[in-house]
Amino acid sequence: MSEPTPRVLWRQDFSVGVESIDHEHRELIGLINQIFERLDADDPGAIGGELGEIHARISAHFAL
Repeated sequence: MSEPTPRVLWRQDFSVGVESIDHEHRELIGLINQIFERLDADDPGAIGGELGEIHARISAHFAL
């Protein structure tokens, strides 16, 4: 079975030039892609955890 194609791909234009922030952005994109995978698998009930994780990480990100 092949890996699903990510819906959102990291592009260099997303870079802000601060590695720690760019790393967080790449991780958030990964979480967004996980939500799409769940939706594609017809498992929308399973996205609650991912949404909570995105919320927590975005909150921490902007607190920086």
